[in-house]
Amino acid sequence: MGLSINIDYPNTGGSNKGPYKGIVPGNYEVKINKVELWEEYWKPDNGLFLVFKMETKKPSPDFEGYPIDQDNPDGPKHEGLVGNVHFSTYPYKTKYVAYKGKTVERDIAILEDLFRMCVELDCVDWLKEAQGKYPTIEEWVAAFNNDMPYKDKYLEVCIRGDQYINKEGKLKTTLSFAKYEKVDGKYINAYVKAGGKKAVIAYDESKHFKKAETEETKDFKPEESDSITDTEIDNLDNDDLPFDVDDVDTGFDI
Repeated sequence: MGLSINIDYPNTGGSNKGPYKGIVPGNYEVKINKVELWEEYWKPDNGLFLVFKMETKKPSPDFEGYPIDQDNPDGPKHEGLVGNVHFSTYPYKTKYVAYKGKTVERDIAILEDLFRMCVELDCVDWLKEAQGKYPTIEEWVAAFNNDMPYKDKYLEVCIRGDQYINKEGKLKTTLSFAKYEKVDGKYINAYVKAGGKKAVIAYDESKHFKKAETEETKDFKPEESDSITDTEIDNLDNDDLPFDVDDVDTGFDI
């Protein structure tokens, strides 16, 4: 999980109250600033999330985003909205995949999805040259960030949101790419090259936003699943921003 800190903004008396400047569920044009692997730390089976630190285009001429350097709130600011977007709502784990008829290794599954992202970012050549160089997925991701073949390349995306109550009782939202959909016989993805010919999934709140359990529904107990990848998203304790903004007046229910 990425580290987070509290930030005191200048001229606010030590409070970081202010307009929310993070990504919320919806359709955007975004670029990748960094890629990270977050551990599924609450389980002992080494699950990992592939997380993209993303930034939208400048939403308005006078917009000023969060500080780029968390330790220097007076320094340069992000031009757009920022957020941590999971490739999938579920963690990667080594498991048997029935339709493939074989066991799929966790790190290979992550690398395959990184390849899918490289296709949309026109950086497959980087991945080809990196083949066989790095023995672990952590080293692969570190090299990806070091070389930055994704730098300043934009994607059109559909980002979903899953609310949860963290262990401190605070309402949070995890961001991730929406699951692909079949429309008119064709599969539509949630991340495509900006300006390309492929269509991206259109955000639909009824499908792409899951609210946290309320008092009215807390006694409802769904059937348990046999899938080893079925992890209730409400158990996550990850912020959807690169740093802690618990006290920000978001205007959005997170």
